[in-house]
Amino acid sequence: MSNNLIFDFQTESTIQHEDRVEFTGYASVFDVIDSSNDIVLKSAFGTIKRGIPFLWQHELSSPIGKISYVKEDEFGLYIEGFITKKTTKGSEAIDLIEQGILSNLSIGYNVLDYYTQNGINYLTKLDLMEVSLVSIASNTHTFIKFKNSILDKIDRIIGSLKI
Repeated sequence: MSNNLIFDFQTESTIQHEDRVEFTGYASVFDVIDSSNDIVLKSAFGTIKRGIPFLWQHELSSPIGKISYVKEDEFGLYIEGFITKKTTKGSEAIDLIEQGILSNLSIGYNVLDYYTQNGINYLTKLDLMEVSLVSIASNTHTFIKFKNSILDKIDRIIGSLKI
């Protein structure tokens, strides 16, 4: 019996439609001190409203896609959505992600409840307003990847391994 694992990556490409590219990612990661000395705690998002916009660099006038699915898990705020090819910034965003130039996400939110301890703000209840693709993320553990990209396939394989 062999202990070797063989991974067969088919030539299936990123899920792209004529007018958009689908993605997954983490818009926020729990229990990480960000550059603003904030820590988002698990369950901080509670009930998340529908229609959260996906923006370019937190610019309210520059939507580049749509968030179609949001959930809190043990790691953070998991999202799925798409980036449109029908706007200049959307097309540019797709190219920059594919080239590995941009890979982080950031959230816009209202703080509903928090406490401060030793100079760190522990965010316990937030109202999510928007998610953005950004050049510099306050929480550097966030990320975006295209569905069916090689990274997405590796994640699915690792997640299915029973070690």
